[in-house]
Parts: sequence; structure tokens; C-alpha cells
Amino acid sequence: ISWNKVVPFILASAGNDGSVVVWDLKNSKAIFNLKDPNLNAYPYDLFTEEKEEKVVANYKIIWSLKIPTQFLISNDMDTMTMWDLRKGDTPLLNLADINGAGVTSCDWCPLDHNIIASASNQGKLSFFNAESGGLISEINNRKTYVDIEWSPFNKGVLLGYNTDDETSVVDFSSST
Repeated sequence: ISWNKVVPFILASAGNDGSVVVWDLKNSKAIFNLKDPNLNAYPYDLFTEEKEEKVVANYKIIWSLKIPTQFLISNDMDTMTMWDLRKGDTPLLNLADINGAGVTSCDWCPLDHNIIASASNQGKLSFFNAESGGLISEINNRKTYVDIEWSPFNKGVLLGYNTDDETSVVDFSSST
């Protein structure tokens, strides 16, 4: 679940089946529905190992601070997709196989709308241009970050929380 950063009664929710719904709480209705086009079904249930087709993915939704109709969806199947509520069912940007190991977290830079950061299961932080999808820089870490967040005051600094329950400061400015 993610609240829109500009419009207080709009939020987005995602299910582990690939469904994403944007809600207008003021009017008590869904205003945008999609099924993740990048999601592939596994040939068996990952938890019970039964031979039936199941889809499982963990999602993170980030809203743009600059354009309130745009949001970014990332998942542990190694994709990030940018959507605009005004554009319907066509993504603005589709980044697949970006980290090589699944996206554990992502964040939109609050001070530069053109920079998106993502963290992978293999300890890689990747930085992308939000307009073109081009890779700006990568930082390889020994730790897998499960959550990252940009500093609201310095566009070169992120906080990363890793699988060892440690929080660290990441200096993005030294990698560009």
C-alpha cells in the first residue's frame, strides 16, 4: 500500500498475484486497475510445492513527488514499471531484468525527479534515468538491502536497511 504524496485521498495497493489498484477514497472507488504484464507464473506453489500454477511476487509502489499521477511499481521478479493514471494501460517505462536478481526496494529521488534507485537480492544498488530508463550508475554491496530511502535534503545520499538488521548511509554522489 502506498499513499499518493500530493493528493491525500488517493492510494495504491498491490496483491502478490500481480494486481495493482489505485483507489479514490473520497469517492470510495477504484480509479485504476492493472495486472502486472511482467509477472510470470511458477509451475508449482513455492510454499507447498504442489503442481499447480501459482503467481507470487512482492511489490513496492512509489508515487512521484513532482507528478501526482505517476507511480513506480517494482517487484522481486526483477522489474520496475512506471505508470501514469492519465495514460491508461500503457506503461511510461518498463525496466525488466534490471538487477539480475529481483528488486527488493526502490525509491524516487525527492530532489531530482529524473533519478530512480533500486536495490537487488544480490546487494546491487542501481540508479536509473526516470525518463529514458538508462542506467546512470551501480554500486555493489556485500549486503542485500530490503529497503532504501533517499535523503529529503541531499540527492546524493540514501539510507539502506539490510538483511542483517543494519542501517547504512549510501553515498550515490561518489558513484556517478
